[in-house]
Amino acid sequence: MSAASRTSLRRGASGSSREWNSARVGKVKFADFGYLDATNTSAAVSARKLVSSNATVTLSASLENSSAKERPYSYYGWDLGPGIDSFWPEWTLMVGARASVGSRQYAATDPMFGERRVDTKRRLELSVGNKRWRWRDHDVSLVASLERNNSSIGFYSYRKTNVSVVVE
Repeated sequence: MSAASRTSLRRGASGSSREWNSARVGKVKFADFGYLDATNTSAAVSARKLVSSNATVTLSASLENSSAKERPYSYYGWDLGPGIDSFWPEWTLMVGARASVGSRQYAATDPMFGERRVDTKRRLELSVGNKRWRWRDHDVSLVASLERNNSSIGFYSYRKTNVSVVVE
């Protein structure tokens, strides 16, 4: 997928809040499944506020649109969720938690199942990082997530658990 994006960061007047905004446009091409070829666009905003000397809260929202070559595979959707990060200086430990809900509505009737698809998604994520955890001069953290997608077409419903090591 090739994408052009624009991201901006604005620091609040008090120095205790930040906002991130981004917009992306990209094309996806599938060699053997041309009917899925699409132009994807998305916009996201996130705001972070310092609530104590060692904790921040966030609120994130995003919108997405995908215009596929065939309408049943085109969709629009949204996602919204809060988060919290807490720093524990005695252990140089950063612990974070995020939750989100979202929805995706497809543009036309699914040709295989004979009905229009609507998905709702819930996600929970926990992260743990430590400034002493380093790999080749990069920060390392552990991230675990649980995701559940409920679709109006049961075939597309799923539960997903993911555990990953993030190197930044």
